[in-house]
Parts: sequence; C-alpha cells; structure tokens
Amino acid sequence: MSDENTDDSRKYSETIGTRLTPQTKQKFDNYREENELGKTKAARRLIKQSLDKEVRRQMQLPSSAVGL
Repeated sequence: MSDENTDDSRKYSETIGTRLTPQTKQKFDNYREENELGKTKAARRLIKQSLDKEVRRQMQLPSSAVGL
C-alpha cells in the first residue's frame, strides 16, 4: 500500500487553520479537484511542497548572500 493511501493522521501534532482570499480559495479548490484530494491532504501537500522548494532554493544561494 502506498503512503498516499494510508491513514497517517497519528503522525501530526497540531492543526493549523487559515483564511483564504476568494481567488486563493478558487485556486486551492481547483488544485484539490485536479488531484482528487480532500482539503486536509491538499493543504498538507501544498505546504510540504512549498517548504521543500524554499529549502532547496536557500541551499542554492551563495554563502555570501545568506546575511543579506
């Protein structure tokens, strides 16, 4: 069974709520529908992808740019 289909709710320690603009909500709903995901799974996936992308971007910065 893939990780995508398992009930992994016990791995999480905190619930975080947020408010979205109507435009962002529409984009979020479109993403959920295109990927056949529930709200929680979609939000979790988008947050993880964004954070992973940011970490990769930061790791590519020259060390002299870190203090800027």
